[in-house]
Amino acid sequence: MICNQCGRELEDTDKFCDHCGKPTENAPKNDIFNEIKEEEVKLPPQLDNTINITDSPQPQQPQPDKLPKLYPQLKVLLTPYIKHYTKQILRYKAIIIALLAAIIIITGTSIISSIISSPEKTVTKVYNAFINGEAEDIIEFTTYNRQVYEELNDDDYDEEAVDNYIDQILDGVFGNNDKYTYEVDYAEILEDDEYDEIFQRYEKRYDNIDCIESIAKVYLIITDEDGDEHDSEQYCLKINGKWYMIFY
Repeated sequence: MICNQCGRELEDTDKFCDHCGKPTENAPKNDIFNEIKEEEVKLPPQLDNTINITDSPQPQQPQPDKLPKLYPQLKVLLTPYIKHYTKQILRYKAIIIALLAAIIIITGTSIISSIISSPEKTVTKVYNAFINGEAEDIIEFTTYNRQVYEELNDDDYDEEAVDNYIDQILDGVFGNNDKYTYEVDYAEILEDDEYDEIFQRYEKRYDNIDCIESIAKVYLIITDEDGDEHDSEQYCLKINGKWYMIFY
């Protein structure tokens, strides 16, 4: 007997080819080694290099216009808080600016006053006013200044009485004032413990001495018509940042 598969010569009693294993006609019909008819098996398609990958469906990326629109909702929720804190910031900013402006004004006024006004300058202006017969300057730079007078005294300011008094001084004591000359020597700012003596001298004349910020003694040299020199002293009070010569 010859094998139908490989053509090898077999014994008539062989059930399988000892070369290729092909069953012979003697092989049992129901044996597990019976020839199985080949069937078409549909294998999964293999990836072909020629296939365009872009043709296959791709996962979709979210587009900006399809994203959840959260900004409007957040804006609605946060707007009241933003407005509240913005108002608070602006309010505190305005307060800080106002405080800084006040400090600058106060400091600047104090500095300007200290530059413009001093005990020496005040006495110089008053004595020049006496020599030149300028009553207005005498009133402005002495304790007969309306504002200073009202600070120091409880009674009302009588402008007419003050003018008449200054005119009498100019006509009487300084009638021959053009024959006198003066020189401001120096000024001394008194210490706090020296105030008591000055206050005792003026407390009966002035009703309010709490407005006095500082006291200075100004030393002068007066030269009379004969050329004789005389030492003189004048006191000045600092009120509201400016110096005024005591005069009564």
